[in-house]
Amino acid sequence: MRARGTIWFGALDEVSFLSRIYELSILPSGDSRFETAEGDIWQHCVNNADWPLDWIYGDPRFRLYDADEETLLRFICEVVHPVVRRDAEEQTALVTAFNGHLAADGWELVEDQVIDGRPIYVPQRKVHALGMPLHRMKAVAATLNSDTLYEDLRRLERIGDTEPGEAIALAKEIVEGCCKLILDDRKVEYPSRAEIPDLLKLLRKELRIMPEGIEETAKGASEIRDILTSLGKIAHSLAPLRNAYGKGHGRGRSFKGLQPRHARLAIGAASTFVDFVMDRHSSS
Repeated sequence: MRARGTIWFGALDEVSFLSRIYELSILPSGDSRFETAEGDIWQHCVNNADWPLDWIYGDPRFRLYDADEETLLRFICEVVHPVVRRDAEEQTALVTAFNGHLAADGWELVEDQVIDGRPIYVPQRKVHALGMPLHRMKAVAATLNSDTLYEDLRRLERIGDTEPGEAIALAKEIVEGCCKLILDDRKVEYPSRAEIPDLLKLLRKELRIMPEGIEETAKGASEIRDILTSLGKIAHSLAPLRNAYGKGHGRGRSFKGLQPRHARLAIGAASTFVDFVMDRHSSS
């Protein structure tokens, strides 16, 4: 930020920016004329403007060079907050630069919500092995125009494989939701309490499994249907494991819960399933 000459407080003044993170009224003043940090920062940054732009980086009251992880991450998230960073291109450039440095410690800034068309960023631990499947399923959610499906994917993006039980539950919801949305689009009725196996039967009848120009009865069609059904059932079959091996209830010392690999299996299968059925839905 020093090298870029970044105005860290952006469209705000220094007092307004720092008040979003710190209790300036209880931090000490470095100027004998004032009792608190709020007073001396106002005097030297707003009233007289006689402190250099980068004073914050070395001020011992804020300890940015020696801050705990949570404080440092909160600081840089505020630097790129849309209220602070009004220029969209500058916001994007800073997020890219920050993520380049954060990656070494397993962190990244990700979009959390949008205000006035601009993203608010939050820190997130980088998750293992879910990047591509998530990207594919998010594209499907956009095509299906489903806020509910997209919200499930956002939750999954946050936890990754760090909470296997929750990830498996979300995989089941995503597969089930995708089935229902496609059946809705095709005006196919299904019971309100239909589970994934029931929905898969309806979907198999409705979608063309084979590529254009090849009969649905051609050699291999049955095997493809079986594979498709199996992919859909993986998330459904893994879901009951949450009860036996999830976080709920007390567990003894020898208890071994679900592992990240179980989450990756469920999400990988769900992604392949969703990708395939959406392709068939769009082209038939």
